[in-house]
Amino acid sequence: MTGSSPDSRWASPGFFLARVLGRPTVDPLWYRASIDAHAIAEVARGAAAARRGASSRPPTRCAILLGPTPRSGTNFVEALIAAHPLVAAAPLGLRELPVLSEAHRLKDFSQALAVRHASNAILGPADWLALALAGLLQRATAETPGAEIVLLKDPHTRRLDLLRAVLPDATPVVVLRDGTRTIDSAVATWPARGLSRWLGRSFADHCRDWALATEAALDFARNVPEALVLRYEDAAAAPSAMAVRLWIALGLEVDAEAERAAAVVPVLGSSTHSRGSTGVDWTPRERPEGFDPAARQVRWSERRRRIFLREAGAVQARLDEEHPVTLDTSRGDDAERHGAVRLAALQPKERPQRIATEKQQS
Repeated sequence: MTGSSPDSRWASPGFFLARVLGRPTVDPLWYRASIDAHAIAEVARGAAAARRGASSRPPTRCAILLGPTPRSGTNFVEALIAAHPLVAAAPLGLRELPVLSEAHRLKDFSQALAVRHASNAILGPADWLALALAGLLQRATAETPGAEIVLLKDPHTRRLDLLRAVLPDATPVVVLRDGTRTIDSAVATWPARGLSRWLGRSFADHCRDWALATEAALDFARNVPEALVLRYEDAAAAPSAMAVRLWIALGLEVDAEAERAAAVVPVLGSSTHSRGSTGVDWTPRERPEGFDPAARQVRWSERRRRIFLREAGAVQARLDEEHPVTLDTSRGDDAERHGAVRLAALQPKERPQRIATEKQQS
């Protein structure tokens, strides 16, 4: 990424020197646990109470869509889920909500309040974040009263240990994508120009970031059984089938008109098909015939391939072993692919029972 990245720390001489020398600038602390189990439970209790409020009506359900890094396909999967009329995506116009990534900034806030009065120390940074999110969801529910699910999105997997505390009733949906195509798309979307050729994020740093973030996502998927985990490649191969599978997993009735809409969701932010006069933009565009970013060829030099294998090869192998792509887009018709997605693409908590129910219904 260029120097305008929110992860840039140009005031730090060490950061500047690392960029000049092409050294790592990705902070592994972004992906390490920062809160213990007891604290998670305490914060979650307060967050759940705030979500209930004074009303006896149960709160609108919440799902949060996560991708390890930008360019993982979260825009596309968001569009599939949001094709259902009972889903409210981007509440209040918030296209992304990287609250976990920025949660550490509330530390200064909570400490400053405690200095003003000692009683304020009863609420820590995670408490304040949980209360803020509870209020946001209350407002989103008020502004979209017909929705059954409010869908949030964050294309990062930083500080995932906080999620169960600050959004205790949210269903996580994790999108995983092949590392070579994710990184290739990131490099194409934010190309290094001018000074960023020397001071921007190096190719190796892109690879390190993807590896750390994807490893965090895989650990999260392993430890959080209620998380819905899918490969972007499967969604791209059979979008309407994946939409149906997601709706079922989220407890929504299948809507035939929404299923048809999911099959033709517009392209949004593609590194190849969403280019305007100033580079990639996020204007929705009609899906071109044969558009398949999951099958696009990655043309890297031998040097870049060696860097990727060194920095991210082991994580790529783990991804393909634990969450392999379940569809071969070259075989079968849509009906066959639809069945493959329904039976294999997601891994929700009650997966065997739900699959048996679907077989009976079919």
